[in-house]
Amino acid sequence: MIFKRENFEYDSETGKLFKNGKPCTFVDKLNGYEKMTVKAVSNYCTHVIWWIVYGKKPSKVIDHINRIRSDNRLINLQEISKNQNDYRRQPNKKSASGCRGVHKRGKRWNVQFEKDKKVYRFGRFSNLSEAVDVANKAAKELYGEFAFINKSVE
Repeated sequence: MIFKRENFEYDSETGKLFKNGKPCTFVDKLNGYEKMTVKAVSNYCTHVIWWIVYGKKPSKVIDHINRIRSDNRLINLQEISKNQNDYRRQPNKKSASGCRGVHKRGKRWNVQFEKDKKVYRFGRFSNLSEAVDVANKAAKELYGEFAFINKSVE
């Protein structure tokens, strides 16, 4: 479906954005998000798309459901709170476990999460695989549909 507002056009099936009939986006090399310049100001394409489709700026964070930052199809965009977006974040690349909620302490793996400024501890494990399984269950329990689910570890 094609959405139009002023001199912008958005194809919701492809996620492409046009200004005056021409493609007008670029990929930010620092973070991988598509952006465009409007009146000499750099804007995230997702915010411009939200304005074109819904007629207003987003009041929350626009999240890419499939985590592909350049996939701006309307079916892949959702407006969620900053906290919900934080729950969906991938693990830190420097993490010893490579998993969300699993941290090494000495020779054991601790499972803990934070929500609403409160720390939740789910135990200490000698086996990383067991810790990851517990972390995934805990994340689902705490964060619901916004939980980041770690890949299984052998």
